[in-house]
Amino acid sequence: MTKTNFINDQRTFEYALYVIASSYFNKTSCKTKLTESSMLIQYKEQKLDKQYKMEEFCEAYMEELAYKLPHIIFEQNMTVHLRRKSSNLPTEILFRSERFIIIFSCLYAGKKSEISYKIWEKKGLSSR
Repeated sequence: MTKTNFINDQRTFEYALYVIASSYFNKTSCKTKLTESSMLIQYKEQKLDKQYKMEEFCEAYMEELAYKLPHIIFEQNMTVHLRRKSSNLPTEILFRSERFIIIFSCLYAGKKSEISYKIWEKKGLSSR
């Protein structure tokens, strides 16, 4: 009998970004528990060395972002929505506070992986 492999690198990378990014805010609460659980299963199935590489990539990105963006953004209490429009598309990781909305998206491609964000404040819009 062969073992079925349920590992999805993209979902694992998204989960790593979600967890690392969440740790930068004052407090977070995920509102899409089913998607969170599904991503966690993917993450737990991944080999540890690959998990660490993904985490290091996400951590480096968030460190750069924390240096670049105003500190007040990271002092917010955020609700998190993990939005997957289709099984073929990356999950949008949406952080929302009373003042800000930040949407992260990522694409896993090993060393060429990419993370991007868009941020809205009630007064305006900035993106990268």
